[in-house]
Amino acid sequence: MRSSILAAFLFTFLLSGPSWAGSYTVSNTSGGSGAGSLGAALVSSVADGGAATDSISFDSTFDTTQTITLSASYPTISRTTGALQLFSPNAM
Repeated sequence: MRSSILAAFLFTFLLSGPSWAGSYTVSNTSGGSGAGSLGAALVSSVADGGAATDSISFDSTFDTTQTITLSASYPTISRTTGALQLFSPNAM
């Protein structure tokens, strides 16, 4: 009996997947959702349902002033227990 309960618990745990914090880096000024874009970082960050604390960092492309114009509608950023942190190399 105990082994079947343990097996059921492990099976459920492994299928549900962990809710780990994500770390995403914006490396271009594309307003779309391609790799390295702010849009991709936002979509990935909200995918965990707001349960983890995620961070979005901007690489050295943003050592000088850059403009990102979002070219699509992105999901509302809603956090349940985690936070969304933004980091910039040139934050003022």
